[in-house]
Amino acid sequence: MMIHPQKVIQEAVHETIKELFDQEATDSQIQIQPTRKEFEGEFTVVVFPLLKISKNAPEKTGQLIGEKLKDQLPIDDFSVVKGFLNLKMKTSFWVDHLKLTYDADSYGFSPPNSKPLVMVEYSSPNTNKPLHLGVLVRRIRNHWSWLNILRPIQISLCIWGICEIFFLDIRFQKF
Repeated sequence: MMIHPQKVIQEAVHETIKELFDQEATDSQIQIQPTRKEFEGEFTVVVFPLLKISKNAPEKTGQLIGEKLKDQLPIDDFSVVKGFLNLKMKTSFWVDHLKLTYDADSYGFSPPNSKPLVMVEYSSPNTNKPLHLGVLVRRIRNHWSWLNILRPIQISLCIWGICEIFFLDIRFQKF
């Protein structure tokens, strides 16, 4: 079963808070979110909900949690910016996550009854009405979406074709 990186970090923060402050934190108190682009790191732990437990300033609480998390998780570096603990994960963390994702049988599939049904709109115009700009925009948008989906497949087929021609050419030149 695949575990999301945010969940791994959240569980480590739970353990860290219990060790540092001898108190339990609820899941709603531990907020993990993607780090904003202007800061370094992949994940941010919001420290403000944890201040009642730590009874410290936001910077000190973030520093204590960051130092303890660095011992528990493969964290390359961390920084505390005004009550936000930014975590930069090591490459090994991402490699392990990709291995778990690759080994998961259910990757790409959602559990039954977990999401609502999705309706796909086809952009064929109604022949009983006059053609208008909305129909053209939908057709262009759908064509662009399919083009972005199929482009990697076309590139890989081209590379395969070039390699095939190259290797066939070498085989014929040897004999």
